[in-house]
Amino acid sequence: MQMAGGPSQPSPTIEEAVSSGYSFLMVKCKRCNHLGPVDLRLLRRSPKTEIWRLEASLTCEDCRSGHRFKARVHMVKLARAPDENLVWYPPDEDERR
Repeated sequence: MQMAGGPSQPSPTIEEAVSSGYSFLMVKCKRCNHLGPVDLRLLRRSPKTEIWRLEASLTCEDCRSGHRFKARVHMVKLARAPDENLVWYPPDEDERR
């Protein structure tokens, strides 16, 4: 449910999430269903940015090379640490494979 002007629930900022110990955002690709973590500490965004505003700019790295258009992801949850079974790429890493 959406309210006028934003989400129905308040969203923490990046700064609030990281200071509370939730440094990772778990996201899932809408095209390939790849589940992966995003390190909030490494994002080039203002620390005052609300978490829900990040969703529109996130894309799936696995789908990036195989398709002309970048696949969008949707947020799943905030996490204290990434799942050890998931592949994670730092935002500035050039070699993905």
